Amino acid sequence: MFVLSSIYRNPSSPCQLSSQRAIAEMTQFILCNFPKATLFMTGDFNLPCVFWIDGEDVTRSSLEQNPLIQVLADNVAYQTVTVPTRICPGQNPSTLDLVITNDPEKVIGTLTFSPIGSSDHMPVLSPIQLNSKSSKYTKQSFTNFKMMVEELIDANLEILISDDVEASWLILKNTLLESLAKHTSVTWKKKQKTLAFLTPKIKKLCDRKKKLWEKFVKQKQQQYTKSTKLPGISSEKKRGNSL
Repeated sequence: MFVLSSIYRNPSSPCQLSSQRAIAEMTQFILCNFPKATLFMTGDFNLPCVFWIDGEDVTRSSLEQNPLIQVLADNVAYQTVTVPTRICPGQNPSTLDLVITNDPEKVIGTLTFSPIGSSDHMPVLSPIQLNSKSSKYTKQSFTNFKMMVEELIDANLEILISDDVEASWLILKNTLLESLAKHTSVTWKKKQKTLAFLTPKIKKLCDRKKKLWEKFVKQKQQQYTKSTKLPGISSEKKRGNSL
């Protein structure tokens, strides 16, 4: 069973917290009332303060300001879009268009495309697997740590550090995670039908070994059967003779 929903949260709504709570309550209702269903929630959530990486959130604001974050954590749900979906000149890129699910294995991959017309949002494509078969694709990620080091050296983090240890730690952590996401590329490749080292020659030897083992086991069973039947027959003959 699948539950599909589309969300749009107006960024200029009078009460931002109320709209976020409404989305969180709806998500909680679906996950609680359909525990065996696979949930896919997509749309423009307008949460620019939330930074997503590997399906989980890293946010500078508290959970009270983002009640949806707590609902996702409580129900082990994930958000699969980790790249910016809105890029405007003079503003920091942000991930506003999300795909939330409680079964991320069914999401084959997430792609973004150039904006359509005058829109500043990038279209998001997330193919999902609706059948029960295992995915033919595997996720592979590559991080350019050299570029990360060069970027962090130029960032001059000492300016961001203050006397508040907690605030300084959050700044440092978010800076590292943002740099990690920026320099990490994710690709989806087809899974190999066999192991990389399993060449045709090795596979042939494995098949031969299996056949020889099956033959050995079969011969052992036959020998065991003969050895167990003979005493029984002789004992029956002795009983017949005694009668």
